[in-house]
Amino acid sequence: MILTEKKLIRFIQENKIFLSEDRVLLALSGGPDSVYLLLFLLKNKNIWKLDISAAHFNHMLRSAADEDEEFCRSLCCKLDVPFFSTQKDVAKYAVQNNKSIEEAARILRYEYLDKLAVEHNFGKIITAHNKNDNTETVLFNLFKGTGFRGVTGIPIVRGNIVRPMLCLTKEEILESLSRNNASYKIDETNMLDNYDRNYIRHNIIPLVEQRLNPDLHESLFRFSKNIQQLADMMLQNLPEIINSYVSQQNSNRAISCDLVEYNSDLIVSEVLKSVLRECGLSRIESSTINRLINLFTQNTGTVIELKNNYVAIKNRNEIIITNNNYDIEYEYKITPGNEVFINELGIKIKIEKIIDGNVNFSDEYEIISAHNTNDIFILRNWIAGDKFIPLGMKGEKKISDFLTDEKIPANQKKQYPVLLNRNNIVYVVGLRIDNRYKFNKENNELYKIWISK
Repeated sequence: MILTEKKLIRFIQENKIFLSEDRVLLALSGGPDSVYLLLFLLKNKNIWKLDISAAHFNHMLRSAADEDEEFCRSLCCKLDVPFFSTQKDVAKYAVQNNKSIEEAARILRYEYLDKLAVEHNFGKIITAHNKNDNTETVLFNLFKGTGFRGVTGIPIVRGNIVRPMLCLTKEEILESLSRNNASYKIDETNMLDNYDRNYIRHNIIPLVEQRLNPDLHESLFRFSKNIQQLADMMLQNLPEIINSYVSQQNSNRAISCDLVEYNSDLIVSEVLKSVLRECGLSRIESSTINRLINLFTQNTGTVIELKNNYVAIKNRNEIIITNNNYDIEYEYKITPGNEVFINELGIKIKIEKIIDGNVNFSDEYEIISAHNTNDIFILRNWIAGDKFIPLGMKGEKKISDFLTDEKIPANQKKQYPVLLNRNNIVYVVGLRIDNRYKFNKENNELYKIWISK
């Protein structure tokens, strides 16, 4: 057995990557890394008694993409390996979802692999990342600006995804393939410098190896794994910290300002990243985290925009992360005797007209005078410039100021409802009627207004 194989077997065993009789799915691109890993696993599968299948994802980005797919199909047929494949228009998905080609490809590829794993009961998904890939990842994250996690490199195991070849360099893999006269496909786009990782691979790493450290890949691999262990130790209580400072309000997340008061920058950054990932945001840049940290000290109502139509809003003692009910406009016509459901707010409103003036007061409804009104009410969100005279006061007050005084959360203020009649606000729903429409014993005509969820 050659040294490269022994090294790989030892790495797999030390990291407990495979269990006995694992059903595994290898992501097979047709390139040298995944081809070498397929041949290695087949040759040594009895060590772990593996049940091996392979899957190819055709990104439809290159003229040779179909040839690569067919190469993988033929190779698996020759080796008697169950084979799966699919084709997805990555470029179209990237445009539609405002993502880079690399990110779009990664998302769709892993979605496909996860789908196969569930459908066919594969316990592990195997990718063929090597030590060079780890170097590029660490440097890429470092140059772009990263937190602690960014320099931990590519994880050996994450969930059901395992990467057994992180102990091997690209050169070791190519040498082994050459020694066994194994054929594979070359992705010509890997030769282009228009992708950031390619630029690092072709221009930066060779200079560092030549001038500073010829064993750069091994050095950064050890460094990234040491940082990973340190991060795990420092962040072992992260779930408890998140539970202490983050709450869920429907689909929104609320982060207490106490988070930055009582925790280190590292903990704060990791909590914020965790919250954003829960919201489905990926590729979280350090500039985004810095903006969120600064938001904790801003005035109530300050808003910053995030990806995927999410926003972060400063609200008194917390930050709200939301993409719901923000900047939504609505307007409903309501007449007495009819019940109307307000879709945007999830509430029902019903108005009843009383002619004889006899009424019992209750917390279940509001009563207003019908003086100077008609039977057509409009319920809408308040807009800039709206004013009314709060019950018990003589002068007008802006709705925006009134809602602030009532401590309405910033993420709810924008769409807060008001009820109008003849273009006058008669009721800030659930809070206060206009003083001009208060109950008066001399009024025989009144309105009862019910609000319910």
